[in-house]
Amino acid sequence: MSGMILYGRSLEKLYNKNFYFKKIGIISLTISFLYLFTKSIEFTTLDFHLVHHSIFLWTLIWLILLIYWNICILFGHNKINTLLKFLYPLLTMMVSFFISILYSLTAYLNYDKNICTTFPSIWCTLAFLQILFIPFFLLILPKIYTPRLPLTKIKINKLVLYGLVSIFISAFILILLSKTGCLNKAFILS
Repeated sequence: MSGMILYGRSLEKLYNKNFYFKKIGIISLTISFLYLFTKSIEFTTLDFHLVHHSIFLWTLIWLILLIYWNICILFGHNKINTLLKFLYPLLTMMVSFFISILYSLTAYLNYDKNICTTFPSIWCTLAFLQILFIPFFLLILPKIYTPRLPLTKIKINKLVLYGLVSIFISAFILILLSKTGCLNKAFILS
């Protein structure tokens, strides 16, 4: 989750626009801290990653932040180069996200592994590996970056719209996951 907040702050620097990731981050971390402080935290190891058994709220907040970040990339500034809007998310974190989805689905379909408890850890592990390649992206960034734009803020009505769309998409994903048996009462309340 802290990675999502840092990616949000980097987007604010890149677009020179305040998307309120600092405030959203403080609220998100506070809610997660309070939630996890009341739960017994249990990890088990599996292959190259950990499995965390008390992740529902953390995952939900992280998913909303991920979707909000992507919406801000796409619609947050119309003067940003389209190539940059594509490469920035892909080269900073989305390659590891797609590889994690592929790995998780393969494990789910072929080995009957629970992707609900494994996907976040798989992605965290692969995202760490992707971070090692970000300096190479930063080398090509000046070649595709538009000149620095004036400092602006996202309008509150857009903030609310982006937030509601993020929550709606997250709810839709959770409904799809519940159809696979991934989300059940025990998973949510654990």
